[in-house]
Amino acid sequence: MPGNRGPERSLEPDAARRVRARRHLLGAAGVEPEQIPGRICGLQAQVAEAAGLALLARTDADAASVQAVLAGPRLVLTWAMRGTLHLVDREDLRWYAAAVGGRIAARETRLWPRHGVSTAHEERVTGAILRALADGPLERGELAARVGADLGPEVEGLLRHPWGIGIKPAVAAGLVELRSRGRDMRLSLPDGPVETVDGAQARRWLARRYLSANVVGDRASFARWSGLTAAQAGDALEAAADTAMRSGGADRYFAGDLTDPGPSDHVSFLPVFDPFTLAAADRAGFWPGAPEAVWRRGGWVSAVVVRDGRALGTWKHRKDRGRITFSYSWSDEREEPARGLLAAGEARIAELLSA
Repeated sequence: MPGNRGPERSLEPDAARRVRARRHLLGAAGVEPEQIPGRICGLQAQVAEAAGLALLARTDADAASVQAVLAGPRLVLTWAMRGTLHLVDREDLRWYAAAVGGRIAARETRLWPRHGVSTAHEERVTGAILRALADGPLERGELAARVGADLGPEVEGLLRHPWGIGIKPAVAAGLVELRSRGRDMRLSLPDGPVETVDGAQARRWLARRYLSANVVGDRASFARWSGLTAAQAGDALEAAADTAMRSGGADRYFAGDLTDPGPSDHVSFLPVFDPFTLAAADRAGFWPGAPEAVWRRGGWVSAVVVRDGRALGTWKHRKDRGRITFSYSWSDEREEPARGLLAAGEARIAELLSA
């Protein structure tokens, strides 16, 4: 427990949820889309359309502006928290790489022996990848063929693996950049030199960003969100927090202004795997219904409609013959927002997905 913090602070649960919603820019006005990933610790991008919808939920900019940011140079794809694909600010890439890249590499290389490649060959494989990309970007199949010609068919198969286990270590370390995703994944060397950051310093940076977006966290919630060990998570939170208090048998860490913004009628359509839902430490307070409706089996995280930091229901959309329709499942029918508020959100989503 930190001994040199300011006075202990706490928030009533409803106030904490409202502050957290404000930190996540839900209902914010005048926020430029390119600023958002840096403010909320990146956007999970395993599902291609989710990153754009997460941006749309946090800005009043139009769909064309969101699409321009997604296609622009400022945001970059990488494997980051929990070893999942994220869209992050290019300026932050080295910090994510230093904070979690080593954990991702260790997890992925443990799978290599199943494919005939020793974990001890990580440096050789990475070196061969960098040499192959020295002449310019390559699609994954092209990269695999070139590296395979150098190191053998087992390594070629590793780089072709659909889970990306052969290329994740180099990408997560910031040594290789993803230029596109999916079957036609294209990779290249970074445009500039790769800056190195001390691992402990980077984990403190990540903890501060996490607290800045989520208000409060403890060792277990930060470790679950980041993919760090419990010990790494605890050390980083203690170093990054403004203050801490003991509650429910755990140290809870706080950062930033805790002023309650008060209730709002604004509703946000958060997509699947949204950062706000993923980082919810108080899951029962965030979603009063059965947890499996939001945090489903297999790691799937549902799309939700949020007001004042609480999920009111889940939502889905369907495209059929050029038309997008929406369906909802409310935790309590009395909480259903006014039809006009839902219609406004639906129109913005339809515009983005039809662009």
